[in-house]
Amino acid sequence: MANLVSPARPILTGVEAALRRSAQRARVVAKQTHTQVVIFKNGKIERQSPSDTSASAENKTK
Repeated sequence: MANLVSPARPILTGVEAALRRSAQRARVVAKQTHTQVVIFKNGKIERQSPSDTSASAENKTK
């Protein structure tokens, strides 16, 4: 994700971290409820099982 925080946009400080936390929480809830997660990837909307999205998210954060 591009760094959107600049002196001209101080209100956006912390938005990226908040989005990452909410995405992680959505994966946890989807796994608990045995439902799919809807993501936007490569210009397309996809449905994935939580285990698929967790693995790809962990690879991005490492």
